Amino acid sequence: MTLLALLAGSTLALATAPLPSGRSRAIEALPADASSFDLATIEHQQTFVQTTRDEVSVRVGLVMVDHGGSTDVSPRASLYLTLFAESEMRDHAGLYRLTDLNRLVSAKRTSAGMYEIVLKRYDLDQTLDAGFEPTVRMQVDAREATIDLRSMKGVDELSTGRLTTAIKVEESAIR
Repeated sequence: MTLLALLAGSTLALATAPLPSGRSRAIEALPADASSFDLATIEHQQTFVQTTRDEVSVRVGLVMVDHGGSTDVSPRASLYLTLFAESEMRDHAGLYRLTDLNRLVSAKRTSAGMYEIVLKRYDLDQTLDAGFEPTVRMQVDAREATIDLRSMKGVDELSTGRLTTAIKVEESAIR
């Protein structure tokens, strides 16, 4: 069983103010060898979706991996979105590194394929114009990736595959 097949968790929530303008970016899926971090470094895991439809089980989750000891300006952890689909004789996965962070404040599913994550992280280049360690809201759009994951077909018995569809992330500072 792959690392992505093992990941699940709980839910946190936080009410926040309307989004100020921010920045958008696309995040490419990571290759299969990128998920080789030690399971002992997982600090937080959370399952947004775990469902079965048409004999395909889909799980979408969030994983925070601890970097260990840090300096004054290095982030404490990295945050990943995980996508996993399995059915008889096949499984497919996608892994997306969302950001480095200091603290996860909340994470929730807002609608199908849409997730809101609130976190604290250093903004060394001041792209969000909100101070050195702002609270950041990330709106993650994984709708296309989730659709592609569910529709991936096995090419032969015991087929495994990696999702390559990019996801979209909108980031803004919470003031």
